[in-house]
Amino acid sequence: MSRQTKSNKMFDDEIWKSVNEENKELLCEFKDYLNSIDRSDETIFQYEKDLMGFFCWYSENCKNKSFVEIKKRDVMKYQNYLLNELALSSSRIRRLKSSMSSLSNFIVKILDEDYPDFKNIINIIEAPQKSLVREKTILEDEDLKRLCDGLILQKRYQEACYFAVLASSGMRKSEAFRIKVDVFKDENVISGAIYKTPEKIKTKGRGKNGKQLNKFFIISILEPYLSLWLEQRKEKNITSEYLFANKSGEIKANIANYWCDIASKILNKPIYSHSFRHSLTTYMSKNNVPTNIIQEFNGWDSVEMVNLYDDNDAEDSFADYFGNKGIKEVKNKNIDEL
Repeated sequence: MSRQTKSNKMFDDEIWKSVNEENKELLCEFKDYLNSIDRSDETIFQYEKDLMGFFCWYSENCKNKSFVEIKKRDVMKYQNYLLNELALSSSRIRRLKSSMSSLSNFIVKILDEDYPDFKNIINIIEAPQKSLVREKTILEDEDLKRLCDGLILQKRYQEACYFAVLASSGMRKSEAFRIKVDVFKDENVISGAIYKTPEKIKTKGRGKNGKQLNKFFIISILEPYLSLWLEQRKEKNITSEYLFANKSGEIKANIANYWCDIASKILNKPIYSHSFRHSLTTYMSKNNVPTNIIQEFNGWDSVEMVNLYDDNDAEDSFADYFGNKGIKEVKNKNIDEL
């Protein structure tokens, strides 16, 4: 059972060849602008992908005219196409329109001398209401062991280690693939229970370098899956400095989507990398780790993020705090007590 997210290829190589050259030039200049204001390579790639798909549709349905001549009815037709022909989610439609709006703002702010009468009209057409595309997967305490043990039976030690890394650190998919083997040494253990990256790594954030943070891994959750993968790496003569790799070296993060498909079949529920980010916060909160410690562990700017990622139902915890004598005295736990 794979994650139920619809994907549609909007870009077409043959159509792109005939796209208005002025629109291609606008896209190139827009990319130069994004580079000049230090947008990340991933962000620029996403803008380019979204806009190339739009321009393919635009050339076929709007007489291949220049983007600066776009009309509200064009935006309406495009949104109708996305919603009713491609059946895209409201979130993806909003993102595609956001790329068009950002290009429009670039023209207004930077190319106003060439196009003094141009206005950003993209968001005049109201976007579809946000809707839940899939039910969020909530992982139970025993799911990680069941998943990793199932992968080990298949000798998929790297995949088991990947999910253990996510569950022990709360990392995003892209961050996990930046982790190096030398993180997991005795000198990097703190509080007797946690690996800490000796150097800060790039996490999600504005700019090419993102937000630089140290990341932490709860050893009791990560072992023994880390040891099994490190041993298999030696057997396969994998020498890459990155934890997740093959004989040829570093592998790309998108392979994790395939690993999640395998995980979904083992657990018989939709599994995606981000669900483990929720599961760790939920696990910590369930074990009474203070919210400020959870915030610091994840590198969040606001303690409000703890509530966002905590999937515990308050009512399920009533018995921990209330008894036949009223309110119980509950001792908060630290991470090394988990």
